[in-house]
Amino acid sequence: MPPDVMIPHVLLKGARMRYCSFDFSRCFFRYWWIVFAIVLASVICPQIAEACTGVYVGSDASDDGSTLIARSEDISAHHNKMFQVIPASDCDFSGYVVDPLGHIMQSSAQTLRYTMIHDDPAEEGGSGPFDFPKVGMNEANLFVSATISTTPSEAINRVDPLVKGGLAEQTMEAVILKQARSAREGIALIGSIVEGKGAAEGNILFLSDPDEHWMMEIVSGHQWAAVKLPDNVVGVLPNVIVTDAPCVYDDYYYSKGLADIADAAGTAMYDGKGHDGSHLLVGRSYAPGFEIKQQDGSVSGSNIYRIWGGSALLNQEWHALIDSQLNDPLHFELPHDRVFYEPDHPITLKDVMKIESLRYEGTPYDANNPANVRDDGSYRYRPIGIETQTEIHIAQVRQGFPKELTTLQWQAFGNGEMPIFLPFYTNLIMDTDESMRVEGTTYNERSFYWQFSRALDLAKTNRTQYMPAIKTFWAGFQDQ
Repeated sequence: MPPDVMIPHVLLKGARMRYCSFDFSRCFFRYWWIVFAIVLASVICPQIAEACTGVYVGSDASDDGSTLIARSEDISAHHNKMFQVIPASDCDFSGYVVDPLGHIMQSSAQTLRYTMIHDDPAEEGGSGPFDFPKVGMNEANLFVSATISTTPSEAINRVDPLVKGGLAEQTMEAVILKQARSAREGIALIGSIVEGKGAAEGNILFLSDPDEHWMMEIVSGHQWAAVKLPDNVVGVLPNVIVTDAPCVYDDYYYSKGLADIADAAGTAMYDGKGHDGSHLLVGRSYAPGFEIKQQDGSVSGSNIYRIWGGSALLNQEWHALIDSQLNDPLHFELPHDRVFYEPDHPITLKDVMKIESLRYEGTPYDANNPANVRDDGSYRYRPIGIETQTEIHIAQVRQGFPKELTTLQWQAFGNGEMPIFLPFYTNLIMDTDESMRVEGTTYNERSFYWQFSRALDLAKTNRTQYMPAIKTFWAGFQDQ
């Protein structure tokens, strides 16, 4: 593998990056809302989910040979989510994507059918009817979860700053699923856009097809790295750049300037075996650290607590290594510089569901303990299962099935404390139930999302009295 540009741009031809012509006068009146979005988006800053938590379990690490890829979206309470199927289009203006500052991003001439979980169009910060798609799958059996937000260090941002108007979470999933037919094609597409237009944010995304599972990190204005995830490891990913040296993975790609930018910033750290991008410790070179700086100047260990909490269900030895550092977030380091590690027992689908709902029950950091809640209602030790979660998804990529039936998307709406995960073949469905497409930013009894959101509101008025019974009821339903 060449050490510099790890994805040849000829791969983009495989992604069918052909442009189609269209009659603008005909399309303008039919798609006036996109033209309006171009203007509106130019004055609106993208809204990003800042406390999402990802989980990965390789096929050799799970109890049934499935690969499990999960993410919870943590942005705010009472934030309506809608589940849609976007039909394929043939040379139509609807096959174009508007980026956060209104640039029209052309997709392939024939776009693919795909699903998305997205924000309500009326949510603050939105710029279109299918804004902020978070997870979905297309008819080519490609699954995408986007994104876990991250932030490059100040030193990196001075050398390669994030780009206002660059690619952002707001449109990323749609850009990929409209046209990419494999994880590698999706990486090639996003890598090309980041290197050309630039990135507005740091982000982690998962791309999975029936054959391979990848994690891609956008780490600065124009740099990125992607690694093929091993089958024998597990990991919990908070909001921080985590990739170690790409060369330790089975396969990898990265941008041409990945090592040069870190060198110029004076932050580059290598594995001692080379001085190119494949040997760069990406997380330690690009991330400011695992602590989160609050607006009042204080330091939060939210990233560390999530890694710590999840590891308790994955590997007790790893959990103990992290536990010893919990009280020193400013100097926290991942054991052996790795966010992925082998579990000490086979991991189940329900284990992953539990991780995404953790409140650190029974520990000194228990979010249900009133002593761990500040006067303003915020948590001293921010849990994973929190009121500001809006949806949780898990891709279960199974072995021994036809490709069209390989991936099940388990989907939950609302908070992770009391979710019910429903399975979907999202690459095959042609429509979703009306209850999952109800618009509105306030409670509506016809809405699947708002029903679960309201149930949590009622339960948390007295957690001790209501929550155990509700959890027991839903657990029984989930087991069925």
